[in-house]
Amino acid sequence: MDRHDRGAAGGRLRGITAHRPGSTTAAVDVQVSSVRASVPGPAADENAPPAAAFAAVVSDLSVAVDASASGDPDGTVVGYGWNWGDGTPDGSGVTATHDYASGGTYTVTLTATDEDGAPATTSQTVTVAAPADGGTGDDGGAVDDGGTGDGGAVDDGGGSGSPALAQDAFGRTVSNGLGVADVGGAWTVWQGAGRQSVTPGVATFALPGAGNNAVSYLGGVSQTSAEVVTTFSVSSMPTGAGTYVYVGGRFIGTLQAYRVRVRLLADGRVAVALSRYSGGGESFPGGEVILPGVTFEAGTPLTARVLVTGTNPTQIAATVWRAGEPEPAAPQRTWTDTTPELQVPGGVEPDGAPAGEQHRRDRGAVHLVRGHGPRAVIPAPLPT
Repeated sequence: MDRHDRGAAGGRLRGITAHRPGSTTAAVDVQVSSVRASVPGPAADENAPPAAAFAAVVSDLSVAVDASASGDPDGTVVGYGWNWGDGTPDGSGVTATHDYASGGTYTVTLTATDEDGAPATTSQTVTVAAPADGGTGDDGGAVDDGGTGDGGAVDDGGGSGSPALAQDAFGRTVSNGLGVADVGGAWTVWQGAGRQSVTPGVATFALPGAGNNAVSYLGGVSQTSAEVVTTFSVSSMPTGAGTYVYVGGRFIGTLQAYRVRVRLLADGRVAVALSRYSGGGESFPGGEVILPGVTFEAGTPLTARVLVTGTNPTQIAATVWRAGEPEPAAPQRTWTDTTPELQVPGGVEPDGAPAGEQHRRDRGAVHLVRGHGPRAVIPAPLPT
């Protein structure tokens, strides 16, 4: 995790930091759209099969899928086939949507094919239901994704219809930086401009070795209350200490922030901790907790919702669950804090990093799913 978070007081959205810790000299790619780690492929004269991975987000009777996290270690994925699990004709394309005739649980299967014809498949179950009012499913709280995503797959925090403070679906092509976000203004490169780029749906941070940080942030976002929702996945399982995904609701300046650290462990468990930056260092009040009943596999997207509200005290709440499944009725973890230097407005941020030194020659990537993150809104107050 990058600890060189220099910034002016008053808050700004530092956004995304990529840092290769430890003494390894391996090259790593960090891509904002999901979390990916791949190992070296077979010998050059053998064709390595592709890796199939996708995110699925449900809205009433519809499901939106995105297979941009799929990849091929020695070539290109050229075909994407979707079986919806309801007997209807298959779909195709890196992204697709499907409307089910009735509510229920269905198995969605992706088949990714490389240029040599080698296939790979992966499946997820999705549960869909008709809107409670029998209407069109417009709940007044859908994401405005700037016209680049599906526009309605992610709730903004209780259906309040709050406008986005910051949001980016990375639906563009940019080199030497990340360009301009859908909402929130231009990304400012702090470190590693030449190692940052965007292709439609994915922002990539290239880390050729230890100490090659890549940092960008969004300025102009400063609130004492914010809710951040983002969806992410890993296309292969983490190694070593796992992979960190940080979601921050208040970033103030030089090592001053409230963030929730989600750690994806190599055995498929998920842990969360409050990361508090103050006094020039990071601490974890209350320690790290494994979330009961929350697990992941390669290609399984998770959604994180983080609320940071009020001052003196500040209340922080975190919820992490499998995308496409019902969100828990209440936050899984809550904290209250009164650290004086953090009781001021700040920005919001998502970022990701390997947790400690990874296995030699590992390559890693952090993705936030296209069309669904990062997004930040002004939330309703937490219940007392």
